[in-house]
Amino acid sequence: MDYINFGVTLDHLDLPVEPERVVLGGGGPQTAFGLRLWADHVGLAARVGADLPDWVWAWLRAASIDTAGLAVTNRPTLRARQRFDAAPQRGHQWLTPGPVVSAQLARSAVALPPAFRAPRG
Repeated sequence: MDYINFGVTLDHLDLPVEPERVVLGGGGPQTAFGLRLWADHVGLAARVGADLPDWVWAWLRAASIDTAGLAVTNRPTLRARQRFDAAPQRGHQWLTPGPVVSAQLARSAVALPPAFRAPRG
């Protein structure tokens, strides 16, 4: 494993000029996509819910991101509203209840697949 990244959020974009849309968010996926430009084996580790849309799984696999570190829990995938106004100002609001956010963001090296435990970075 070259690099691993952490965290997955479904962002609900609230833009002043178009309807709300849901996109793959969180720093983990964006960093993973960027690292794939320079590294062959990039993994993503996070706790997600069974509600993680199929298009997310497909997108990650199409980008050759190793998804073995995505643990599906009995809690929902993290969701946040990203509100942008004409100023432009940005606001972040968790749509997922606080205790679920804490549980889904918790990390443990023991919970990682063996290949994820000794990355270069």
